[in-house]
Amino acid sequence: MPKLYIGNPTRQVQRIYYRLDFTSEGEAIVGSKHLAAKWQDIPAGQQRVVANRDLPIEAVQSIIQQLNDYGMLGVVDVKRGALPKGKAVPYVFNLDAEIPRSVLQTVFDHNRGAQMYAGQTLRQKAAIAGSEIVAQATGVQQEVFELEVEQEGENLADTPSIAEGYRVVKDGDRNPPPKRPKRAA
Repeated sequence: MPKLYIGNPTRQVQRIYYRLDFTSEGEAIVGSKHLAAKWQDIPAGQQRVVANRDLPIEAVQSIIQQLNDYGMLGVVDVKRGALPKGKAVPYVFNLDAEIPRSVLQTVFDHNRGAQMYAGQTLRQKAAIAGSEIVAQATGVQQEVFELEVEQEGENLADTPSIAEGYRVVKDGDRNPPPKRPKRAA
């Protein structure tokens, strides 16, 4: 019977929920859909053995399938570069061996890039929504609407501060002015 290791390549505690629908001999439990889900916390950057024990292969396959729906990847997927573009990966798994630190670090770096991209996309959408709100409130559609976003408060040591400017140009202008450079923090 294998051990299922699940690693957390994020900056926060991840709680995994799973169902054990099999006995310790690997036989399906009748009516298991009515049993309560089990859960286990995995601290940021660490890994744990699911259920703290060996599990029948049927249970391991079931848990992997359950967590794959939430974006979990295997160590083999990470090693061959199969990380989803623009999406964070909440969990990484391996069978019968600890997850290498290099794999957790690779996914951690990927997640940071995915989150920075998602933040930039949200700020761009906020600039567009802001221009529409101003146009509705004033009754005047401006040719160019500018919005600056600047981060306030404490910042994590390894995360750059946010200081961006956006220009929203009226639809008819095919040659919008260039995006202003970022200000130094």
